[in-house]
Amino acid sequence: MDKTKKYTIVFVVICFIIIGVVGIYRTTTPLPKEKPVAEKTETVETPQKEDTLTTKEDKKETEDKPKKEKQPETTKKEKKQTTNTTTNQTTQQTPQEKPKYEEVKPQKDKVQVSIQGADVFTINQTIEIEKDQSVYDVLKSLATMKKIDVNTNGFGPAIYVRGINGLNEFDQGPQSGWKYKVNGTFPSASAGTYKVNNGDTVEWIYIVNE
Repeated sequence: MDKTKKYTIVFVVICFIIIGVVGIYRTTTPLPKEKPVAEKTETVETPQKEDTLTTKEDKKETEDKPKKEKQPETTKKEKKQTTNTTTNQTTQQTPQEKPKYEEVKPQKDKVQVSIQGADVFTINQTIEIEKDQSVYDVLKSLATMKKIDVNTNGFGPAIYVRGINGLNEFDQGPQSGWKYKVNGTFPSASAGTYKVNNGDTVEWIYIVNE
């Protein structure tokens, strides 16, 4: 054999040996793990979970917010109702409450007035008087209350009573007529000038000619 053939056969054998060794090495040694791919997948998955959590929490907050906001409306309504009830109770109670200080009205002066005719006609009445009223003023007040007529002459201080309730002077004689008493006595002044006081007793009497 030539030297060239020998070298070629040896070279081929060596190549086969190298190929076999390389194949055995690959089968025995484990393949390296693809770490970057796993890291990428983990980094991608974690934000998705956080997003879902945040969205759920946001939904809960959005659902809870209107509930929390609605509650003050009910409390406001309840407060209004309570205030209305309290005001109604106070308004209902106020008329029943008596005032602490009652106003004392001043009592007016009073006199006892009576009219006694010649026959059965008599009137006896207590009436209120104003300040500086005369005996004639008291008679006129009683006459308006009892709706009886008073016949007079003159006016003011010089007034003279001629008749009461249709009974006039001189009807029972030439000296018959009306006179008045104050507290049991016949005053000398006219009925238009004599002033009455509180508690006085005024009597109008028809005098018959004897």
